[in-house]
Amino acid sequence: MAQEYTCADFEGLSGPTQNVLVSIGNFIRTFASSVVHYEYYVAWIGAIVNVLHLYILSRKSIRCNSINIFLMGTGICDMFCLCLFIHAYTLTLIFPDDRCWNYHSYINVFIEVWVSSLNDVLRRASAWLSVMMALTRFLIMKNSLNPKYQFLSKPKFALISMFLAFWVSLLVSVFYLIRVTITEVEPWTPADYCADYLATYSEKQYSSSVTKYFEANIVAAVQIFLVMDGLSKTIPAAILPTLTVLLIRELKVASDSKRKISVAMRKGNENSKTDHTTKMVILMTICFMSAEGPMGICTVVQGFVVEKSGYLGITFDLVVIFGLFVTINAISHCLICLAVSTQYRKCAKKVFCWDRCTARKKFPTLGTF
Repeated sequence: MAQEYTCADFEGLSGPTQNVLVSIGNFIRTFASSVVHYEYYVAWIGAIVNVLHLYILSRKSIRCNSINIFLMGTGICDMFCLCLFIHAYTLTLIFPDDRCWNYHSYINVFIEVWVSSLNDVLRRASAWLSVMMALTRFLIMKNSLNPKYQFLSKPKFALISMFLAFWVSLLVSVFYLIRVTITEVEPWTPADYCADYLATYSEKQYSSSVTKYFEANIVAAVQIFLVMDGLSKTIPAAILPTLTVLLIRELKVASDSKRKISVAMRKGNENSKTDHTTKMVILMTICFMSAEGPMGICTVVQGFVVEKSGYLGITFDLVVIFGLFVTINAISHCLICLAVSTQYRKCAKKVFCWDRCTARKKFPTLGTF
């Protein structure tokens, strides 16, 4: 468990205020330590669910429109982030005591820098993919009779949008990467109680630090990155409520039109599919806002409290807590698709032979020929 907060972490405040903040900070830190443990198991469930989710979305009958391609892109981002978290936490379970294992070898520090950057890129890209998916759905519904907007429903449009979102997200993270370098620090030596080591044994130890070009303005550089990173995650969460309201209004307009106009059965089926797709997008945007919004706000706040260790520590602990909601959100995508999308449900039944298994239960002799 991380070190507890003390009054020294909140310098410049009165004694009673410091005591209150210390109590709040220690409560949040203790809660965050427990959340990480449970998030590990939730992340395993999320990874398994996302494997099945991506397999269903990759079927030919599903990947024929842009919305499902956006879902696939979001699922890939979630899958990588879940796997990165599982890998990092598994190492702490296998090697709980870093006094007996040199965690800060060059290869480990190198991987940690790039893995954390990749996680950051994918989280940010996932946020903008959700915005693109909601915006695309709104434009498709708003201009359903305009042939100029038919390209929005094509998989090619979604693939190009995903490519752009990834590279824009990468550019933000490049600012972080160019200021980081790996330097050698004092050698690592095992603790006296560690077995299988000679008394004089030591290994090289490394740490990530700021390059000399940023040393003069290190605080300003960190602040700029954190604010940019936080805004890039908060802005999507701020845009999505507007898109959600617009989608709900378009859904109401479509429902009113169906009640007023008598259409053929085939047309009615298409309208039903449109309603289901829109409801699915609305539910996903609501879940995303609830999960990603608080984390983005915490990251922005970190940019303004870099030099205040107590406040900075509390924001990091809150990010850990909100990380559980992000993991749950990754699981919710598959459940929402199963609950709302008829096409997704049919494909899932076909993939996992649910229809065939049900038929065999009703008619056992079907499988004997």
